[in-house]
Amino acid sequence: MGRGPLAGPVVASAVILPQDHDIIGLNDSKKLSPKKRLVLYNEIMDKSTSIGLGLESIYTIDKVNIRNATFIAMKKAIQNLDIKPDRLLIDGVDVPKLNLPYEGVVKGDTKIESIMAASIIAKVVRDRIMIDYSVIYPEYGFEKHKGYGTKMHMEALRKNMATPIHRKSFNPVSKYLPTFKWLRKNNKLRWMAQKLSAMYLLEDGYSIDSIAVMLDNNLLVDIIGLKNRLKISSFWLKGIPSPVFDNSTSSAATAMAISTGVSDPMSSPKGALIRVSLSGSILSFISWIKVALILRRLPIIPM
Repeated sequence: MGRGPLAGPVVASAVILPQDHDIIGLNDSKKLSPKKRLVLYNEIMDKSTSIGLGLESIYTIDKVNIRNATFIAMKKAIQNLDIKPDRLLIDGVDVPKLNLPYEGVVKGDTKIESIMAASIIAKVVRDRIMIDYSVIYPEYGFEKHKGYGTKMHMEALRKNMATPIHRKSFNPVSKYLPTFKWLRKNNKLRWMAQKLSAMYLLEDGYSIDSIAVMLDNNLLVDIIGLKNRLKISSFWLKGIPSPVFDNSTSSAATAMAISTGVSDPMSSPKGALIRVSLSGSILSFISWIKVALILRRLPIIPM
């Protein structure tokens, strides 16, 4: 799921259904309403014999192309099944080489119930990922188009350039790769730093609650995130970065607070990520050099 979008990962699913299952309404996931799709998703998750998921990142897509990334995700989904199937039925005829007997079925997601179920699982999982991204990138409307090249998406690309979750090998994304010069000129260094930092947290298991929240004239909260019932935020008050912690339930938990409030984050260590270990109350700085290295995997041209 997700070959066509300009942004986000590609997700594959493999589903083994009981022969006597009572799941009613299975269909191609694209033909179902979001509400009906979610109902079926929950029922499939509850009643399937086994479900395997495979996900490949934007980095892999750009490195090996979308076709090969999709094949890798499909193989991972099969490997992640709890039960080894005797035979595989795969949607379409463009399929990877597998070590199990398999058959490609043209329009299989409209004919084979297990393929329908797999398409629903993959669709819901990918949509949720894009909705999570939409909190970090509200300017792009990912919660609506899920990364596909809609008019809204193209207008956001032209205005804000590509993000770290865009597939920079895709056209027209490759035409909208921001440079540091462009970020400075358009006063978006802090804006991009917030998003890079939020991505760092998301990949570390945090749920991003909100980003760039102005509480009053003196207090801008860069990021509010949640992990293990611990709510964390980071803000800048009179130029001093200050992490805030609420609802802490575990002294052994590790939180991440983010500071990005400098005019040029590349010129100051204060623009770094701040890692806070509650168990030891130790603050250590991850310099922007590390962020610069990460940029090699992001759609930013270091100029």
